[in-house]
Amino acid sequence: GSHPGRFIPLPLPAIWSPELSAQEVRRVAKKGVRAISFSEAPETFGFPSIHSGEWDVFFKACVDEGIVVSIHIASSNVAQGANPMASMNGSGPPIEVTSTLPCWNSLDCAANLLWSKSLVKFPDLKIALSEGGTSWIPGFLDRMERQFHVQKWAKSDLGGLTPTEMFRKHFLACFISDPSGLLLRDRIGIDNIAYEVDYPHSDCTFPGSPEELWEHLVDAKCTDEEINKITHENAANWFGLDLFKHIPKQDATVAALRARAADLDVSERTKAEYKAQYEREFGVIA
Repeated sequence: GSHPGRFIPLPLPAIWSPELSAQEVRRVAKKGVRAISFSEAPETFGFPSIHSGEWDVFFKACVDEGIVVSIHIASSNVAQGANPMASMNGSGPPIEVTSTLPCWNSLDCAANLLWSKSLVKFPDLKIALSEGGTSWIPGFLDRMERQFHVQKWAKSDLGGLTPTEMFRKHFLACFISDPSGLLLRDRIGIDNIAYEVDYPHSDCTFPGSPEELWEHLVDAKCTDEEINKITHENAANWFGLDLFKHIPKQDATVAALRARAADLDVSERTKAEYKAQYEREFGVIA
């Protein structure tokens, strides 16, 4: 396209059919795709559970083609302790509840995947938890380790790995703003953390994202090596991307990219102000 290197494709699988999803993986892999979307819990839509083994054909295709399974928060038919539609029409909990809890969907998803047999069957499967955050992971791993080492009656089998080792082998945790996660990065695994911006959703901090992230990195006393991993190297390694194929590294800094976009208006406006500006340019919104 006209902007190589800017857009990274993320196709959708045929979530109603593991077999068709596997076929789609192999089809899009030929086009250079490096990741495919997936649900936190396909069974909540009435489709097979990951514990059924039916998704193994899909996971095998992802491993064969080197494609990462990308799982976005709230991609199931379950919202932790909230009802988004009810929140919006005023009949349910406040919208703040709905906006606060989705990250914990990733915890539920990670637990199910870690205890599933699929990760043992496919030791090279890679999963990215999009927008799930990182601060929940240390406590989650503590509980997983407790279950694994104390509840011997369950006869848990993670292919010779501990839960922490299994998590670090298979998962990339992506965060928008998570200062506590940065403070606990050693418990999570420095190679398993990736920063994301989430533009243009309301949870993002654009256009001040670099400044906020830098403040959190400094507060956490992250080293230059750790900063490089968190900001771009981990994502590049996980997805097999050459970030500087189309733009030199020295031209990909915050300052350099902002200089290239100096003509763009990134000022902040309220919805009312934006609507007024839009209607001045394009006409009244019906």
